[in-house]
Amino acid sequence: MKSIIKITILIIGLITSIFLTTINIYSQNAKIQNSSQEYSGELKKILSSHKGEVLLLLLGRNDCPGTRKATAVLDEYVNIKPAGVTIIRLDVPLSNETLKMDTEWNHKFSQIIDNDRTIATQLDFFYYPTLYIFDGDGVLRFEGGCDKTNLDNIVKEILSEKQGQTKKNFSNLIPLEGATAPDFSGTTLSGENVTLNSLLGEKATLLFFAQTFCPFTIEELLNLAEITKNFKEKGVKVIIINRGEEVDTIRPIYEKYSPEIMVIWDKTEEISKAYGIDVTPYYFLLAPDKKIMKRRSFTAQAGTNSLNTFLGIMEEKPRYKSSEAG
Repeated sequence: MKSIIKITILIIGLITSIFLTTINIYSQNAKIQNSSQEYSGELKKILSSHKGEVLLLLLGRNDCPGTRKATAVLDEYVNIKPAGVTIIRLDVPLSNETLKMDTEWNHKFSQIIDNDRTIATQLDFFYYPTLYIFDGDGVLRFEGGCDKTNLDNIVKEILSEKQGQTKKNFSNLIPLEGATAPDFSGTTLSGENVTLNSLLGEKATLLFFAQTFCPFTIEELLNLAEITKNFKEKGVKVIIINRGEEVDTIRPIYEKYSPEIMVIWDKTEEISKAYGIDVTPYYFLLAPDKKIMKRRSFTAQAGTNSLNTFLGIMEEKPRYKSSEAG
């Protein structure tokens, strides 16, 4: 009888996981199907002026290493891009900041400044840099990192679509809250082989996805070390998953900023892909049964609030406005 009950519970869990995944795919596809009707102001003007073209819109800023890297990718791509593709870099200031046009701009695509952050806010922009790809109907088809091969494949597929064909969402699908976190195996910087099951904390697990070239990741590492210290006795484990990069590059950084936190080197980015991670820093808060309780871009306040809420220490505070993001 007990075995029948266990099998029944497993089947229900599997069906629930499939259902949540289906809803995730449907909701994200539905979002981009209707996105061309949602925009206004300057963003609507930009999309209207490039109607019939594939538009690549890179949101970033000059002093961001990631933006410079993404801009270099676009510098290469602009020389091989198909006809009917336009590239624009849109620089976004922090709150209460004003940016100026780059007087030494020498790229084969234009630069726009979004000083009032109206475009960034409409796109729910958070990370420097983020690439947005719109099709000829002004529908957002991709948002995420600027990888040349991925970019080229997406653009070619959009251009080859037939009239009336269902519009595919090319963005990485992030598992929904309430779903079971994808299992994984990996190797730590110390050479230890681990799995998700072996990493789970008694009360909760916080998976922090990072890339050391991102200044916002570096900024949050000290905060993450403090969170780890404050919640260790409460049964919480904090794990860093570094997306790509060379191990000799990342090792000294983590030894300096977060020596007490285990770091998994996601060399092939398979773990990041399973979790839909395209830009960092990002975190997942997991319950002991691997259920995803919270997932979003990481700030110290967001991570702390999520843990306090889940552990019953305090009620959840509403997320701050996207205009405060950086």
